[in-house]
Amino acid sequence: NYAHLGHHESGYTSFIYDLTDYVRLGDRTPNGLRVRVDGRRHEQDMYEGTGIYRHVWLLITNRLHAAWCGVFINTPRVSRTAATVLVQTRIQNENPTATKCRLVTRLIDADGRVKAEVESQRTLPAGGEYTFEQQADLSQPHLWDIDDPYLYRAHTLVYDGAKIVDAVETLFGVRTFAFTADNGFFLNGRPVKLRGFNAHYDFAGVGTALPDRMQWDAMMVMKQAGFNFYRSSHNPPTPERLEVCDRIGLLVWDEIERKLESPEVELALVRETILRDRNHPSVILWSLENESPLESTVFGTKIIEQATALAHELDPTRLTTSAASMPVNRNGYGGALDVVSYNYDWRRADQDHLDFPHWKIGLLSEYAAARARRGVYGVERFGRAEEDSYFDLYSGQVETMYELCSRVEGYWRRIKARAYMAGGCVWSGKDSWGEGNAWPLISRGDGVLDLCLFPKDAFYYFVSQWAEKPMVHLFPHWNWPGSEGQTIDVWCYSNCDSVELFLNDRPFGFQRRPAEPAAWLPGRQAPSPEQAEERAEHLAWEVPYQPGVLRAVGMRNGAMVCEQRVSTAAEPAAIKLSPLLAGLVDEKQISPLVADGRDVAILKAEIVDRNGVRVPQAGNLVHFTVEGAEKIIGVGNGDMASHEANQAAFRKAYNGLCAVIVQTTKTPGRFSVVATSPGLISDRFNLCSQAPQPASLHLHAPSARLRSSGELVVTVELCDAYGVLAPSADRPVQVTVRGPATVTDQVKTATIQTVQGKATVALTPTGSPGLVTVLAAAEGLIPSCLTVTVTP
Repeated sequence: NYAHLGHHESGYTSFIYDLTDYVRLGDRTPNGLRVRVDGRRHEQDMYEGTGIYRHVWLLITNRLHAAWCGVFINTPRVSRTAATVLVQTRIQNENPTATKCRLVTRLIDADGRVKAEVESQRTLPAGGEYTFEQQADLSQPHLWDIDDPYLYRAHTLVYDGAKIVDAVETLFGVRTFAFTADNGFFLNGRPVKLRGFNAHYDFAGVGTALPDRMQWDAMMVMKQAGFNFYRSSHNPPTPERLEVCDRIGLLVWDEIERKLESPEVELALVRETILRDRNHPSVILWSLENESPLESTVFGTKIIEQATALAHELDPTRLTTSAASMPVNRNGYGGALDVVSYNYDWRRADQDHLDFPHWKIGLLSEYAAARARRGVYGVERFGRAEEDSYFDLYSGQVETMYELCSRVEGYWRRIKARAYMAGGCVWSGKDSWGEGNAWPLISRGDGVLDLCLFPKDAFYYFVSQWAEKPMVHLFPHWNWPGSEGQTIDVWCYSNCDSVELFLNDRPFGFQRRPAEPAAWLPGRQAPSPEQAEERAEHLAWEVPYQPGVLRAVGMRNGAMVCEQRVSTAAEPAAIKLSPLLAGLVDEKQISPLVADGRDVAILKAEIVDRNGVRVPQAGNLVHFTVEGAEKIIGVGNGDMASHEANQAAFRKAYNGLCAVIVQTTKTPGRFSVVATSPGLISDRFNLCSQAPQPASLHLHAPSARLRSSGELVVTVELCDAYGVLAPSADRPVQVTVRGPATVTDQVKTATIQTVQGKATVALTPTGSPGLVTVLAAAEGLIPSCLTVTVTP
C-alpha cells in the first residue's frame, strides 16, 4: 500500500514486518504487498537462484501474543535420570492499555503425555514486552540421539484473563554434547565421530525452489548411508530441512554467513539465524564464515570476537566455528572461535593441534572435492571435440570416478586415525549447480550423489564404512565393446571380511578388507603398511575384459553373506520406472504422498535391455506423461554438462538414467506416470495420494461488524500444518456463539460438515449491540476464535 516497510540484507535468514498499521481493512479496498528481490550484490560462485523460493507466512495474532521466534528452550542440566528445562518466552503487549498476561507452558512427550507444566503471570504495560523465564524438571528424560531422535513438544499458551489469545508449539530435544581438545566430539557422554557432508539446496528440475519432500529426500539418503552430520554450506538452511534433521537424527553445522563483510552485516545475520534455529536439537555449531579473505586479519578477528560473544548471549548452549582456508594461528583468530575447523588441510590441523593443545579442533569442514561424472571411468573412447560432453576428461577439468573414490578414501582414513579431530565433511554430499568453471559444465560434479540423487560409486565407500548389513559394490560397469582382452581395473567396496571376484565363473582371487589405520601420533610411522594412512580402502583386481557377468561374493567368518552381479548389457529394449529412493531408503520410512498441491513424487527411469539389465551408457530420449490431473514440474538426468530444459516433459537418459518430478493436486486418488521412448517398451508406474492431515481450524468473515438488522456469513476452514486449506480432509465441526447473536436456525451451537475443506454458517443478531465470539472446534484440531461487533 505504497508504504516502505524496510530492507533486509539476506535471502537465507528469516525476517518479519508488522503490517497492522498499513493494512486496509474491509472488503472494499484491495491491499497490495510488493517485495523486491535483488540477488546481485552478494552473488556467490554456487547457483543460488533468485526470487522468493522459501516459505512466506501471513501471521495474524492477538494484540497480546508471543513474539516471533520468541520461545527459547534449553536444558542446562541433563543426566539419564533428570533434566532441567529452561523456557524463555518473550511476550508482546500491543494493546493501548496495560494487560495482565498469564503464561502456561506444558512439556509433552512423544506419546502426548504432559510431563511438566509451569505457570507465570505479569502485567505488561501498553506497548511493552517481557521475557518470562520458566523452569521445569523432567524425570527420566528420553534423550535425543542420532540413533534415537526423540522429540518433546512445548505448548506455550498465552492468556488474557480466562481466554487463550495465543498458542505456540515448539519441538525440542534433550541431549548433551561437547568438543574436546584431545578426544573429539561427545554426544550424551559417548564419543561420536562426525561423519559429515556438505550440501547446497538445489535439485535437478526445480533449481532452488524445493518442495518440502525434497528436503527430506536429500537428508534421508545421506542418513541411511551412515552419515550423521550435515554442514549447511554456505548459508542457513531452511527451517524445514532442520526439522528433518531433528526427526531423523542428523547433527547440523548451521552456517550463518560465508564472508566477513562487516560487523553490522555479520552480527545481524548471527542474531537472525540463532533466534530462528536455536531450538533445533540437531544444531550443534554456529559457523561464522567460510574461506573469508579476512581470516587471521586484525579486522577479521574483531568481527569473530563480536560474533562469538553475541552467539553466546543469544544461545549459551552451542559453540561457534568457521571453515578456514588460511592459517588461523595469527592475530588471535583461532582463539576467538570455540571450535577450529579447516577446509582440506589436515597437515595444518595437525600442526595447530601441537602448537595450541588447548584448541578444540573440530573438523575438516571440507575434504576431497574431486570432480567426477556418474558412470565415467576414463576407459571410455570419446572424441575430444569440444561439442562432445566428455571433453573435460581430457582437459583436466574433471577426474574419473577412480580419482574421486581415491580422494575420499584418503581423507576419511586420515580423519579416522586422528582422535583429536571430531570428524569431517566430504565436499560434497550431492552435486550442485554452479562452479562449472568451464563450458559446458553447469556443476563442479564433486558430490557422491549426482544432481538427481543418483549415487556415484564413491557413495558406496561410505556405506561400506558405516553399514552393518553385509554389502558389496563393484565398479565399473561391464560394457566395454572393442576393449576385449584389455585389462580393466575392477574395484569393490565392502564391509565383509573378504571378497572373492569371478568373471563368467572364473575366479580372480580373494581380497581382504583393509585394516583400520593406526592411531595418529606426531612423528610416528604406522606399525605396518596395512595400517598406514596412505593405504587404499577399496579392493582391486585387474581383469582382462570379456563380456559376461562379474560377480563379487562377500564372506564373513568363512561363509558367504552377500553377492553382487554386474552383467554386460545388450542393446536398449525397455524403460523401467521406479521410485527414486528405492534401494537407498527403507520403504517403511517413506511417508505417503499427500494431496496438498505441494507434495511431489520423484521417479527414476532406467534404460534396460531385454533381460532387465541397465544399459550403462544409454542416452535415449524419454517422454513422460501423467494420467491424471497431477503435473510434471521438472526433469533431470544428473549430467553436469547438460543444457536441456529442466521444466519439460522429456529428458535424455544420462548413462542409463533420468528422473521426473510430479506434483500432486489437492484431490486425493490414484494416478499414473507413463514413460515412452521410440523403439523401447514403455512403462507405467501407479501412484496414489492421500488426503492431508488437518492440523487446525480457521474462522474468517468479510467484515468485523454485524448489523443489528442483517446477518454475517462466517466461513470455517480446515487447514494443514502450514495453515493452508486442506480441501480433501472433510469432517464435522462444532460452532459455538457467545454474545448477542445466534447461528443458523437460531441456535447457539451447531455442528456443520465441511465440503472441500470449508463450511459456512450465518450469524444473526438477537437485537442488542455488543461483542460476539464465535468458536470452532473439531476433535484433534487446534480450535479457532473470531470476534465481531453487533452494531445498530
